Amino acid sequence: MNFTNQSSPNATSFLWSFPGGSPSSSTQANPSVSYNNVGAYGVTLIAYSGGGTDTLTWDNLILVGSVPVASFLLSTDDTNVTFENQSIGASSYFWEFGDGQFSSAENPVHDYGAFGTYTVLLISTNPCGSDSSTIVIELSTVPHAFFSYSGHTGCAPFVVNFVDQSQNNPTMWDWTFEGGDPATSSLQNPTVVYTVPGAHTVSLVVTNNNGTDALVLDGLIQVGGTPDATFTYSQTENIISLEYPGLDYDSLHWSFGDGRTDNSLNPTVEYNVAGQYPISLIVYNACGTDTTSVMVTITITGTSNPSINKSGWQIRPNPFKDVLTIYGEPLVDGTATISLLDVHGKLISTEKWIHSSGQVLKEISEDHLPQGVVLV
Repeated sequence: MNFTNQSSPNATSFLWSFPGGSPSSSTQANPSVSYNNVGAYGVTLIAYSGGGTDTLTWDNLILVGSVPVASFLLSTDDTNVTFENQSIGASSYFWEFGDGQFSSAENPVHDYGAFGTYTVLLISTNPCGSDSSTIVIELSTVPHAFFSYSGHTGCAPFVVNFVDQSQNNPTMWDWTFEGGDPATSSLQNPTVVYTVPGAHTVSLVVTNNNGTDALVLDGLIQVGGTPDATFTYSQTENIISLEYPGLDYDSLHWSFGDGRTDNSLNPTVEYNVAGQYPISLIVYNACGTDTTSVMVTITITGTSNPSINKSGWQIRPNPFKDVLTIYGEPLVDGTATISLLDVHGKLISTEKWIHSSGQVLKEISEDHLPQGVVLV
């Protein structure tokens, strides 16, 4: 979606909100947003100027559909086949029966007139696109193994209902469900629960008095699990480099413990105030979320770099026992705020110091300070 800003000419800045979109917000005048999931989404625009703000919200402005899912069941009676349409979200259908005949009915009944092997194609269509499903049917006296299923992709625990569609009247069914519970079944239409993420194979062997047939579908059932938010980090003074391996996730969100956040995979964050900061990562996928947090300790040290410390501020002596002295050579008269913090970043005291230019010093007694490291 490309959004065109039509706010009044006196607007100087903008804040867009796109729930369900990517990005979810923007300060661009005319942003572009991608919507990757089916649903109805609102849009909010706030325009700012020197005179104030104005907000426009449109609920359910963006309607995102999906292409249909083509699927069907069938039953046979001699050469007569009844098709049961199981498509999802389709508005029209096209059948090709494999013998030169076609139909646009939703649930057609077709007589092939002779035994044989036929490829049946169903194309299901809606305004978002089309999907197709193909089944090879064998009309004979020997059974022909085939089955359908309620779904092949899901999150653990994933429940799948299997429906036997074998032809020519089998009397025995022997199912094997790799990674499923139960692992085997002799029921015609079993229900299986998958709790282990991965790709799992399903096989069916059917038998009647005239023979046996088997169908094996490798990796048919795709089971997903919740993501793992475990990450590593390295610290160089006040700079933290974060690394997430990025396995089985759709999106992520970092929080750095000081109000800053990030949605990139491996961000680097620099802290300018000493203290302890909880860094947390939340990762999302279709099966759920996971969160991991670590606590980092930041110690800010002084510097004599003239581009950073232009007044040459120093702590004398360091370490100290009774009195510490702040020394500097500011270029102009001014006011400095002196804050003392403990190693956790908790404020001990603060005061304003009016100083002159040139060589100046300020003495601070230790009588209100804890033993250990003090951040100035």
